[in-house]
Amino acid sequence: MTNNIDAFQYNKSVANIYELINFLQKQLNNNAVSKNCAIKTLEKLSLLLQPFVPHLSEELWDLLAGNDMAICQSWPTKIGISKKISYGIALQVNGKTRDVIVLDFTPKEEELLNLLKNNNKIQKFIKNKKIIRTIYVPNKILNILIK
Repeated sequence: MTNNIDAFQYNKSVANIYELINFLQKQLNNNAVSKNCAIKTLEKLSLLLQPFVPHLSEELWDLLAGNDMAICQSWPTKIGISKKISYGIALQVNGKTRDVIVLDFTPKEEELLNLLKNNNKIQKFIKNKKIIRTIYVPNKILNILIK
C-alpha cells in the first residue's frame, strides 16, 4: 500500500484495503483468528484508512486503541501472515526428469546431491555409473550427467 500511495495509485491502495477487510472477514467467519489478532488488524486498518477517510480513521482508532490520535501514530509496517514457501525441485538424470521433490528451504548442491543419491527412483539410474557433471539451478532442478 505504501508503494501505491507513493506512486499516486490511490485506487490500488483502496483495493488493498478491501483485500485486507475481506481476508479478515473470512478469518473471523472461520474462527481462525484470535480476538487480540483481529483487534490489532483493525487498529492497523484504521491507520491505513487515515489518508483517505481521516474522520472515520480517528473514530475507529478511538474505539480500538483509545490512546492519542491515529494521525499521531507511525505508519504500519508489513501486514499479513508469513507464508512458508516450498519449492518443487526436479531431479534429472541426463536431462530427463526422474523425480520431483518438494522442499521448504534452498539446499546447497551437495545436500541435494546426497538426497538424489539416496532417492529410490534415482538409484536405479545411477547405480554403478560415474557422475561426470552436475547442473544445479537453485529451487528448480538438479541434473546429473552420468556415463
